[in-house]
Order: sequence, then structure tokens, then C-alpha cells
Amino acid sequence: MTGFQKLVLATGLANTGWRMLRGRIPAEVESRTRLMLNGSALPGSLVLNMVPATSPADEILPDGQGEFFRDADDQDVDKAIDRALSILNRGKVLGPDSDDSGFAAALNTAGPRVASALRTFSTSLFSGGFEPDIVWHQPRVPVRRARLGLSHLEHINRFITTRRLVREPIALEGVLRTVSDKKPMLELETAPDEFERVDAKDIAAEVMSALHVGVRLRIHAEAVENVSPGGDTSFTYKATGVEVLS
Repeated sequence: MTGFQKLVLATGLANTGWRMLRGRIPAEVESRTRLMLNGSALPGSLVLNMVPATSPADEILPDGQGEFFRDADDQDVDKAIDRALSILNRGKVLGPDSDDSGFAAALNTAGPRVASALRTFSTSLFSGGFEPDIVWHQPRVPVRRARLGLSHLEHINRFITTRRLVREPIALEGVLRTVSDKKPMLELETAPDEFERVDAKDIAAEVMSALHVGVRLRIHAEAVENVSPGGDTSFTYKATGVEVLS
């Protein structure tokens, strides 16, 4: 369920315009999309009851107004889950023209952070043999729901992976400290004592052979988020182009 929490955070960030994989996450968005979970075992299934960690009064009526009978107000977590479940439901109808599907459009709009979170979520469920049935109840609002089978999860995962939707274009600048042409790799010192290793196997051999330690570079690359079994996040970089700056 940490995968679902990560997906809700990602869609919550996308709702604010934050689509990037890298960077410090706004603390307010993180706190307002946090879920509290309680689990109970049933024969053949696991039921998890989710509620927002932030109370509606603290978010919707921060000044303590007593408007108890106003129309329904969406908390940020409601909006995030609505978008997450909408994307999951779109993923159930992937077909031969998937590149033109609503699922592809929704992921392209949401950005690589949502695509990465959805890939992690679908992978964990599929590998464990879980078929999720996610239901979100909110007062005075129609019930939101997404129910997926293992085949849906597999198709979602394959689509995200093959379309390279979890790659974020970035530019890294720094001083070249290591260059290798045997296993094409570049190591940049992007700040004092801060280093980034970049896979350079797609850079032409003549470009690599002309590079020298100590030169300042701008490396155009694709960042990919990697999540360990323990939930730790790291990034790998694959170079698509190199500029010598000095």
C-alpha cells in the first residue's frame, strides 16, 4: 500500500502542476495527500481502510467557520485519489491503438512522476497476485471506484515501460572527473564533493574519445527513478547528448 500512497502523492503533485521526478516535494502537498491505513484480514483477501490524515476542518475551514451544511468540498486528497482512480480505470481499456488512448493522454499530461508511481504500484500488485478493488467514499459525492484484474495490471506496466513514460529529460552541468570508453560512463562533479554518474553508451565513440578530465560539460540526459524493495528511491541517468562548456 505504500505504492498506492506514492501514486496518490504523485497525482496530488500533478494537480498543482508539479510533474517532475526530481526535486524537493512541497511539504504542504505531501501532508494533505497523506493517508492513514488500517488493515484487517479476511479469507482470501486483505481489506485496508483508508482515511485522510488531514481532517476536513483543518483544510477546508482553517479559520473555524461553522458552515456545516455547505455543498461538498473536496480535500486535496479527494482530488488526488479521483485522478489516480480515473487513470487506473483508463488503463483497463488498453488496446491495439493504445498510443492514442485516453490512458496515454492522461499519463502524458500527469508527467513522469505519476507514470513512475503507477508502474511501481502495478508491479507490486501483479507480482504478489493481488487484484485491487479500490473504493473511495466521500459525503455527498458519488462513490469513486477502480477494480483491476491481473491482466489489466500487466498491460499497464508493459505500456508504461515500453513507451519510456518514466523518463524525465534533464540537463546536468559540472566538471568531468571520470570518463570511460570501455563501459561508456561519465562522472560529473555537479557541486563541491557532489557527483553524478551518467550512462553514456548512446554517445558516439568519437565524442567520448575527445573528452578530458577537468573540462566543464553540460550533459543532456534522461532521469529514471528506481525504487528498491525496501522503498528507497534513487535515480539513474542516461546521456542523450554532450556539450563542452569550457
